[in-house]
Amino acid sequence: MRIFCAGSEGYCNQIHHIREAFKTIDGIEVVDNYKIADTIYCNDPNSYNSDYRKYNKGAIIIYNILDIPVQILDPVKYNTSKYTQIHWPWPRNYDLEGLTRKLKNDCDLVSTICNSVTQQVKEFCGIEAKTVFNPIKPVSFLNLPSYQKVRNRRGEHYKYLFCGRIADPAKRSNLIISTLGMLAETPDKL
Repeated sequence: MRIFCAGSEGYCNQIHHIREAFKTIDGIEVVDNYKIADTIYCNDPNSYNSDYRKYNKGAIIIYNILDIPVQILDPVKYNTSKYTQIHWPWPRNYDLEGLTRKLKNDCDLVSTICNSVTQQVKEFCGIEAKTVFNPIKPVSFLNLPSYQKVRNRRGEHYKYLFCGRIADPAKRSNLIISTLGMLAETPDKL
């Protein structure tokens, strides 16, 4: 089976690791051209493309959902009462209808990266998705030579690494700050 994988590129993004994981499975060939693929896997909404179906009618198309950003859904249109503890000071204008249309019209299967997102896709989009956990990606720079490690203002190596959207209130990064405070790790010591 030939598979084409699309998604946000870059070291911190997952698509490279997904391609590498597919390469380890017997009988799967990762290809660079979606027009010759038997399966097309899109890891995030930025990689969804209606041309996939137009130019490769026989391929199975899988769209993956990383999350439904409930903090920017319109609470007048959607029941977001479970998520009211999330404060979001910007406009709540996420195009959930557009996403739902793409999922219903442009792909054969919807996957998510965790059970809670699978539940959100069912709740907000009315779509049964399958949970497929992403492969583990290396986020540690501990084995890097000293000159390549990131340093704080005092020139010391950082002790901790947070991976994700730290400014996104749904990620609750404030819990990391609180935890470090309980460990007596103040910002000046990090």
